[in-house]
Amino acid sequence: LNLKEVSMFSRLSSFFAQAAEATTQALVGQHSKEEFQGHWKTITDILISDADNDPDNGVKEITTHLDRMSDLICQEEYEKKGSMGNCMEFVLRHKLLDMLVATAKSDYPAGMRKTVFIFFTLLLGRIEQPLLPHVAVHRPINQLIRTCGLSSANPLAVEEIQFLRMLCLKLQR
Repeated sequence: LNLKEVSMFSRLSSFFAQAAEATTQALVGQHSKEEFQGHWKTITDILISDADNDPDNGVKEITTHLDRMSDLICQEEYEKKGSMGNCMEFVLRHKLLDMLVATAKSDYPAGMRKTVFIFFTLLLGRIEQPLLPHVAVHRPINQLIRTCGLSSANPLAVEEIQFLRMLCLKLQR
């Protein structure tokens, strides 16, 4: 092979490597989105199903799924170097945070208010992109703030304070 052929082969192999990387990232992103949607579907199924039979188990299962969803959002943000990924777009487009706040307000199944406060606190703390300007984030956060301190003997004071603290830190940045 002469120098010109080697150079052309090198460029061609570089092109194929970049194309393979782009395809792999697209497939991984699609897999993350599908996994994310699967977790959300499971959560909605639990909420719709007869959660009265074992509400503790339902909340534990929901918490596990919310934790994994938070992980997927953060992983996607890291992989996309700070830009919004498919999972966060799904959250915003389908108003998942509004639905979670609705379950927190009703505290159904029992314990959901605490779970939602923890989820919001983790999400706000782990995500670097500016979420608060989005209406699909701003509105549910305002509603969640309004639920803070509703009772004088508040068993969720710690979770509420952690949520409000994280929100203040986000606003400070």
